[in-house]
Amino acid sequence: ADREGWFQQRRMFSILKVDVEGKEPLVVMGAKRLLHSGLVRHILMEGRRFGRSNLRESFELLFGAGYRVREPDDIQFNPESTPKQKTQDVIKYYEGKLGQKSQRVVDMWWEQADRSRLVSFNE
Repeated sequence: ADREGWFQQRRMFSILKVDVEGKEPLVVMGAKRLLHSGLVRHILMEGRRFGRSNLRESFELLFGAGYRVREPDDIQFNPESTPKQKTQDVIKYYEGKLGQKSQRVVDMWWEQADRSRLVSFNE
C-alpha cells in the first residue's frame, strides 16, 4: 500500500477479500497500517481453527482498528469491551458452534464500525 502510494492518495477501498488458505491472520497482521488508516470499509476473510494464537492476534488487530464482525448477530458485545474481550467472545462463539478442534471454514465479514474513521471519497 505504501509503495503504491495509497496512503498519500487516500485511495478508498470498499472491500478487501483475503483468501489465502489458512494464512489470513498473517495477511491481516501484515496490513496493520492499512487497516488502521480508514481506507478499507469491509473485509471478507475465512476463519478456521479458532484456537490458533495468530488468529486471535489478527482479530484483536481488527477490533483495535475499529472493525466489527457483521455476523453472527447473536454475539452481543459490551460497548466497553476491549479488542481482547471481543476477540475472546468471537472465539468462544465459533468454538461452541463448530467444536474446538474443528477444521471447518467460515466466511467472516468485517466492517469498519466507526464511520468517523473512514476516508471520504470526496477528500
